[in-house]
Amino acid sequence: QYHNHPVHDGHTSPSRTDVRTSKKLRALLGPHGERLRSLIICWNAAREWKVFEHDTSGKHWLHFEFDAAA
Repeated sequence: QYHNHPVHDGHTSPSRTDVRTSKKLRALLGPHGERLRSLIICWNAAREWKVFEHDTSGKHWLHFEFDAAA
């Protein structure tokens, strides 16, 4: 499961709706729910991209980062 957050301001994190949706999808998947990964793709005007992964408790971590200036 992934979706876009079209704005990244350095403080992007999963919303309550993101976390709630992940929980519901895991429940729908039953025993396969443990394999679900939730990703957020975000970027800013300078074309810097970040991909975050989050869990059903709202904790999130950086998965990938691309800086166009590098």
